[in-house]
Amino acid sequence: MINRLLRRFRKAVQPARSRLADISIAEGVTLRGEDKFKYGKNCVIDVGAYLSCAGGAWNNYAGHITFGDDCEIGPYSVLNGAGGITFGNSVHIGAHVAISANQLKRDKDSPRGVTMGYAPVTIEDGVLVGPNSSIAPGVTIGKNTTIGAGSSVVSDIPPNSIAVGCPARVLAKTPVEAVRSS
Repeated sequence: MINRLLRRFRKAVQPARSRLADISIAEGVTLRGEDKFKYGKNCVIDVGAYLSCAGGAWNNYAGHITFGDDCEIGPYSVLNGAGGITFGNSVHIGAHVAISANQLKRDKDSPRGVTMGYAPVTIEDGVLVGPNSSIAPGVTIGKNTTIGAGSSVVSDIPPNSIAVGCPARVLAKTPVEAVRSS
């Protein structure tokens, strides 16, 4: 009985970086809802990142965060996966990026006047998100797309695009040569 309690305590206080195999997790990473976190090969989560994978009682802990192969999360990025966040392969998320699959919604029938809503975020293969960007719930970012630094993505971005601004708008298409070589 005591041994079982000790094992449970050690698992609770042991950093995620030493519990999860085949992924590089830097110091200071917070991973909540670890059982709802899936990842491919050669993934990296940099220092100070915060990943809340499941959500809370308000969504029955139904969220998830899923990485494909060769994904990188930059330092001090925040991922709230209550509605589900899915990354394709070779996705790079810059420093201080916020990706949220949940948000407060006005609800005049609620005692507090707001309720929590959630919608999945999908980031397809080969996407690069610049630092200090934010991605709202319900957004899909297409393959081989670049999101400029400081952008706020509030609607879907088509594949092979370069999008910047607040809100993010497509400025150009990714050159065909760059897409073929990736």
